[in-house]
Amino acid sequence: MSGHSRCRWRRRCTRADPLAAHLRDELGHSEHTAAWPPQAAIASASGFLAGGLVPSLGLLATTTTGRLWLIVAVSLCGPAVAGLLAARVAGTTLLRPMRCVGCGPAMAVTAAVGRLAHASGI
Repeated sequence: MSGHSRCRWRRRCTRADPLAAHLRDELGHSEHTAAWPPQAAIASASGFLAGGLVPSLGLLATTTTGRLWLIVAVSLCGPAVAGLLAARVAGTTLLRPMRCVGCGPAMAVTAAVGRLAHASGI
């Protein structure tokens, strides 16, 4: 197919449904790769459950002070590890997502909300 024919074909496909053409041609999505809502809901619920259970690992410490510091350490390291794993799965650079999730605005916003709600334990 010549370049001119390809261009006409692309314009014709895009004119009918530009979003479908973009999803298909540029992002590689099709009906077979579309999200299945129950699967997405289960994956989301599993992620939130795992994220919520991570700080409870801090309860394994024997002393009250040790528990407090272990909960803080696990709460700080948990999102960083999650960012690292997500970057690994996505095939992107490892440090940027880990830094944004673990050391960036997410922890600052969480601390600020805890401070405003007087729910901060530290």
